[in-house]
Amino acid sequence: MLNGLKAFVVNGPIADVALVFALTDPESPLDRKMSAFLVERGTPGFSPGPPLEKLGAKGAPVSDLRFENLSIPENRLLGNPGQGFSIAVKMKEVSRLGYAAYSLGIAQACLEEAIQYARRRQAFGRPIAHFQEISFKVADMQMYVDTGRLLLYHAAWKLDENLDAGNDIAIAKLFLSEAATWCASAAVQIHGGYGFLKGYKVERLYRDAKLGEIGEGTSEMQRRTIAKSLLGEGY
Repeated sequence: MLNGLKAFVVNGPIADVALVFALTDPESPLDRKMSAFLVERGTPGFSPGPPLEKLGAKGAPVSDLRFENLSIPENRLLGNPGQGFSIAVKMKEVSRLGYAAYSLGIAQACLEEAIQYARRRQAFGRPIAHFQEISFKVADMQMYVDTGRLLLYHAAWKLDENLDAGNDIAIAKLFLSEAATWCASAAVQIHGGYGFLKGYKVERLYRDAKLGEIGEGTSEMQRRTIAKSLLGEGY
């Protein structure tokens, strides 16, 4: 029987299946307390809450999921009883890498929009791309995009090779999420007043970028992961 509520579930209002981690043996050690279950939409006792209004990333609706005396048959157990923690850890790595890729896409899109606008927009008789204040921003955006892509690919390679990739994923996600926020801010600045208007792509990218620093572990959590790998378990 499942009872409880999970907040901020991505695609919660529309998903057909939810992967649910629940305590099944609270007295066991941490890595054996949880089990993982597949719960289908429409199962009695399972109900998504209304979609939450968000700053950005409007294409992926978010809601609560509620479980009230939900009976789960044995064949909905994923893996073995008590294996939920190890499944969750592996899923977190893949999901965090996904957020890094999300941020890379935003940073790349900001760079492309900034270049197009800087070439097109005229000021004092020439394109604003000729002004150092603009061209240096574009150069820095390219630096962040290329560096972030290399970090992402390196972490993904280690994950594919079944190597310990947790720290590399944290570095890639941290760097790219904060780089995307910076690139989005720079792109809006290059667009000037137009960048602040609805309907301009950089306005949406500016709102979407912030999620990368929050979703699947905040930037602060990524820094803790990196620091722990450097300073040891006692840190």
